[in-house]
Formats: sequence, C-alpha cells, structure tokens
Amino acid sequence: MTKLELVTDKNQQKAARKQEEEKLKLTRHEIARRVRQLRKELEAAKQRYDGALFDNFTDGSPPSLDIVNVNREPYGAVYHLSPLLEARVEQLQHGELKSSLSDDIFELFFFSTTTAYEFGMLAGAIYADCPTATIDRFERGLMTALGACHWIIKEEQRP
Repeated sequence: MTKLELVTDKNQQKAARKQEEEKLKLTRHEIARRVRQLRKELEAAKQRYDGALFDNFTDGSPPSLDIVNVNREPYGAVYHLSPLLEARVEQLQHGELKSSLSDDIFELFFFSTTTAYEFGMLAGAIYADCPTATIDRFERGLMTALGACHWIIKEEQRP
C-alpha cells in the first residue's frame, strides 16, 4: 500500500466515523423532549422519596421506594441526553475504535462528566424543592447548554 493509499484510507475511515457520530446526535427539539422526559422522571422519584418520609416505619424498604427498574441509573440519564457517548462506550468495550485510544477515553471522560454535571443541576433544583419557576429556568438552561455541545447537537443545528 502506498502512502497516498494509506492517507486516503485513513481519511475515509475518519469521514465514516464522523458520519456515524452525526447520526447519533440530536436536534434541539429532541434535546428539549428528552430533558422534559427526564424532568418528569426526577419529579416522580422526588415524590417517592417524599413518600418514604411517611412509610419508613417498617423492617424492610419503605413501600414508596420498593420499586424495581423505575429509576434510571445516572449513566443512563447521560446516555439518554447524549447517545453518542453510549455508542463510544460500547465501541471501547468491544475494541472497535481504531483511532487514538487515549483521545477517545479523554473525550468520553470530559463529555460524560460535563453532561452529568449539567443534568445534576436540574436534579438538585428538583430535590431541593425549588419553586416551579426556578426548576423551569434550570430546565431551559439545561436545554440551552446541551444545545451548545458539539458532542450532542447535530451539526446543522449548531449556533
């Protein structure tokens, strides 16, 4: 294989990866829908935790908390907000990434912690019993912040 063929092959692989990644990114409308969905899940969980204050006089788990597979794991919320991160984790687990592994792992770490932090801000406002107007502001802020993330938003949707 010549140098030109190697460069061409590498460029083709890079273009194919970028195209696959773009398919996993979200529109602003989809981001808003997903944030609203997660807000509803957080508010339902908060209601169950509030109920546990009243039904915790038991030897077992309070009935209001004795629910299996209802709460989303924290990483599941991050994956829901950024499907590209979930795909990247799966690719790393299966050894499918052919680029610089350290770059991929750093990006995964940075993007996932940033997304988790942003989501945690909304969760904190809900769990702290903030007024609805404040939670609405956090929800809008989360939508705006996610809409500015190049690893989440489709390229044609970027500012």
